[in-house]
Amino acid sequence: MRIKIHGCMVLEVENYQQIFEKLRLKSFYLEKDAETYAKEFAKRVEKIMGKQINMPVFSYEALVKELVRVGIFEEEE
Repeated sequence: MRIKIHGCMVLEVENYQQIFEKLRLKSFYLEKDAETYAKEFAKRVEKIMGKQINMPVFSYEALVKELVRVGIFEEEE
């Protein structure tokens, strides 16, 4: 799968978790695991975009779909 991140970067991954693993490595948050990084990423998006991330139960897939909905991620063919 290919995910475009807010018009600036395209990631090619095999699953949703890999998106956050790659972003975590690029942002130098090496002391945190991918799930912690993903949850903090969602909180930062909420603050910056002023949009609520609707995810009652955490899953990488649900988070990616929410980030697509608010315009941070785009799914590419």
